Amino acid sequence: MEVRELMTTDVVHAIWAGRSPRRRSRCWPGAPARSVLERGSIVGIITERDLLRAIAEGRPLALAKVLRYMAPSPVTVDGTADARLAAGLMRKHRIRHLAVEEGGGLAGLLSTHDLLTLSPWPGRVPIAEPW
Repeated sequence: MEVRELMTTDVVHAIWAGRSPRRRSRCWPGAPARSVLERGSIVGIITERDLLRAIAEGRPLALAKVLRYMAPSPVTVDGTADARLAAGLMRKHRIRHLAVEEGGGLAGLLSTHDLLTLSPWPGRVPIAEPW
């Protein structure tokens, strides 16, 4: 199955690196991750877990910047790639999200959760977590 068949596309509504996570969290409905843009290019991925890290540090979200909490330089995969290749990339880089590119631009994000929707489950898809 191709990555494009599993990826989440609503995350293309990205945020800017200099924005506050608090402002971002208000318009975060249902998406576990968002792409972070700077000058029109993807520079990172920020997740709900990243927002929780900011809160745990006791930093007022209104004063924090996305740039501080995002995962920079996201690993990318082509939308036509096989889902098993994407799973292998996640495991290799110990990450849970991949930026999906098509036609030279960002098309969506693929998460480990998206891979759980594979049916039937392919024989030997590696998992991202070593446990």
